[in-house]
Amino acid sequence: MPMGDVLAQLVPLAAVVAVNPLPVIAMILVLQTANGRRAGACFVAAWLAALLALGGVAILIANHTDLYGSGSSSTVARLIRAGVGLLLVVLAVRKWMSRPRAGEDAKMPAWMNAVASTTPAKSARLGALLAAGNPKNIAVTLAAAASIVEAGFTIPQELGALVSYVVLATLGVGVPFTVVMLLGSRADDVLAGWGRWLDRHNVTLMSVVLLVIGLLLIAAAITG
Repeated sequence: MPMGDVLAQLVPLAAVVAVNPLPVIAMILVLQTANGRRAGACFVAAWLAALLALGGVAILIANHTDLYGSGSSSTVARLIRAGVGLLLVVLAVRKWMSRPRAGEDAKMPAWMNAVASTTPAKSARLGALLAAGNPKNIAVTLAAAASIVEAGFTIPQELGALVSYVVLATLGVGVPFTVVMLLGSRADDVLAGWGRWLDRHNVTLMSVVLLVIGLLLIAAAITG
């Protein structure tokens, strides 16, 4: 399978990880701490490493078990796509049903309160946990690994495809960090505005993304 076709399959999967509002909000809060730049750098580095490790393990297991056959479309890969797609659709419906009603504030996880006093080391742990400890991210990364291995690439090509997926999946937390590095203290108002917008719309945004990508995965599994 051409690399371009595989990347086309990886982009929507990476989008599910990248646009998750909670890690982005966490990164914005980290960047607003006293050691914001160092803590943000640790967060991004740990996020990248955790996703690379997760995808690498999935690809390694698939290669050593010949899980997907020799590059041809496999039943296992299609089942993985269908399963992940169905999971995303279910999560989308659950999120939409639990959205705050008019006049209500969105409920944020309790751990968000501790981010304001985080250190670079704690930020690294948080980045790794949000990247590879989220069941949704695990499922989506397994689907990405299925697409990569199914293509019948060489090991360097598999690594290149995995790195592409991870970089795309890091854009959500990477953009606020880049803005701070470029603008310095001038980025405070920008980040505060982004944070307020995500607070208000995080459930709606994630519901729509999960539903669309889930349906795309199910359609891809059906059409083969």
